Amino acid sequence: MKYFCTVNERKGTSYLEFYKGKWDNKTFWKSDSLLLDFDIYADFDLYKAFAAAIPGFDPHGVFEVNRSQWETVLDYASKMDTGAEMVLAEAVEWVEETLKQEGMFTILGI
Repeated sequence: MKYFCTVNERKGTSYLEFYKGKWDNKTFWKSDSLLLDFDIYADFDLYKAFAAAIPGFDPHGVFEVNRSQWETVLDYASKMDTGAEMVLAEAVEWVEETLKQEGMFTILGI
């Protein structure tokens, strides 16, 4: 992957963690999580797509994301000219699998 990484590939702690299912309020850096470097999040203006879909989204918080919200994120990103759609495309398979299994995922901010 070019934009996302796994916990074993991370360098540092400045990431948004895509956590499978509902967060347990204690565990970070799970082996089945997908990570997005905060610089990539900022460089590709992804905050605009997440804010459009998730009320009150803050990259420093904890937010549960359902299928409808994820689809809104993707739709918004597809209309941006920042490359956001290309970045999020890497997460689609992971998100789809997670939504089928868990019904949602949680974004844990930095």
